[in-house]
Amino acid sequence: MRREFWLTISLLISLLLSPATTHATVLQSYTVQPGDTLYSIAIENETTVSQLLHLNPDIRDANDLVAGQHIHLQEILAEDIALNTVQTAEALIGKTSFTDTSFLYNILKQNGIHVQTLDRQTLLTKGTFIEKSELKPGDIVFYSVKKHPSFVSHAALYAGEGKIIHAVDGYVRMDIMDLADKSYETARRVIE
Repeated sequence: MRREFWLTISLLISLLLSPATTHATVLQSYTVQPGDTLYSIAIENETTVSQLLHLNPDIRDANDLVAGQHIHLQEILAEDIALNTVQTAEALIGKTSFTDTSFLYNILKQNGIHVQTLDRQTLLTKGTFIEKSELKPGDIVFYSVKKHPSFVSHAALYAGEGKIIHAVDGYVRMDIMDLADKSYETARRVIE
């Protein structure tokens, strides 16, 4: 009995002294379409009306949705969304794309991240600044033309392990990123 007591006490002390691990969560959202009901949205997204009401406390009446309204579907770990975004991008390698920013905009949107811009300079203001040493899969990296330093001319998705996925010459491809490259400008984390 005494031994169990001390084992329990030592376990509690180790739990209290160990650093807390925090995980950022992202609320995945959906844009209400004409004719949608909270019930139909719940069924389509494999959740419940009560869960949707819990995530959307501003909805007072489950029958009063407006087309264009954004509602939260579920909480997801930011790390999972980042990895899903990279997988979405990898699936597009070799496919056509209009521009680097349209590629990024679409893969982020497919994973519930709405940056609401196709302009590189505006995209540069989204999210949080990230040092090269802090890059994680899902971060956006920016490059500048050497003739015009500090003006970003290209954006790509960091895939991890020194690789980027980006749209170049109308196609999506994966390349090795040299972080010492003089055209590297900065990075932003939009999946937080």
